[in-house]
Amino acid sequence: MRSLMAQIKLAVNEEKTRVCRVPDETFDFLGYTFGRCYSPRTGHAYLGTRPSRKPDGHAYGAVGRAI
Repeated sequence: MRSLMAQIKLAVNEEKTRVCRVPDETFDFLGYTFGRCYSPRTGHAYLGTRPSRKPDGHAYGAVGRAI
């Protein structure tokens, strides 16, 4: 992965980077959680996204100041 990231001139944050087994594990990226989701209509599992449970302080602060 380091060589791929070097080719596209991006740096890897070693402290935050980890390898996970999708769909057994989930991971957060850019405000979304990626992993196994279930269809409410059929109940079948699929790989999908949902908003992350970690609060985004910037967004909440901006909304709070606007109100």
